Amino acid sequence: MPSEESVSSPKLRALRADFPSLERTLEGVPLAYFDGPGGTQVPRRVIEAMTDYYSTHNANTHGRFITSLESDRLLEEARAAGLEEKLFQPQPEVPK
Repeated sequence: MPSEESVSSPKLRALRADFPSLERTLEGVPLAYFDGPGGTQVPRRVIEAMTDYYSTHNANTHGRFITSLESDRLLEEARAAGLEEKLFQPQPEVPK
């Protein structure tokens, strides 16, 4: 069983706050996920971006509908920014 200090350090709390699934506890102890590449926990900002896209912009690309035009624009912006840069932006310094 992890010590109270190890699961409540400010650095760990700040990191866990970015992942909604890590807010779960079992008998008062935060859950740990030992995921592999086939199933990993998703940061809150990714969930929010996906929710926005699927809620308001989701459409086939290169169509004549407003949602298609928005999807095309979002794809172009992501490509212009560089996929890795867009998805893996550096995070702010976590306090120690």
